[in-house]
Amino acid sequence: MERRKLDNWKQIAAFLGCSERTAKRYQLKGLPVHYVAGHQLQRVYAYTDEITAWIGFEQRNHAMLPVMDGDQEKEVLPDPALAPYCLVGIGGKPKGRIIPLEHAATRVGRESDNHIVLTETDVSRHHALLLFEGGRFQVRDLKSKNGTFVNSRRMEEMKISVGDRVRFGDAAEFLLQDIHSTETC
Repeated sequence: MERRKLDNWKQIAAFLGCSERTAKRYQLKGLPVHYVAGHQLQRVYAYTDEITAWIGFEQRNHAMLPVMDGDQEKEVLPDPALAPYCLVGIGGKPKGRIIPLEHAATRVGRESDNHIVLTETDVSRHHALLLFEGGRFQVRDLKSKNGTFVNSRRMEEMKISVGDRVRFGDAAEFLLQDIHSTETC
């Protein structure tokens, strides 16, 4: 691939096929962007070969990448079959709700920018993160006020398995299920 310089966020976003806002978020995840030294407006540039190498690395590690779905931009795994799991609501308002886990990193909370939005008042705006790595899930509390619990034990970060109960706050409780072992997902 020929090395080409992209001179601003608009060109970087166009190369990635996403919005400028999403491109800036990917910089926080390691997108190789360079800043023009001494420039007050923090001008940026990037090289296409470095971005392509980064995309390949992220895909191999099941990270989220931008995908266009009509006019809507969403983040999905390069291969959704890599995470054939779901959360089944067993307590609180989400009881009976079935949520497929389609992202390598799934954020849970009250705000609308989360992958899983819960409306309980004891759930923090950005409450917890479910990570899928090496064929296993891990749950990480994001310094929530009311805590994240695995099998009734409060935790900050813990590996979880199919059949484990995960509770966000006092009432929103889910069971982690494998879609291949249950008809509910």
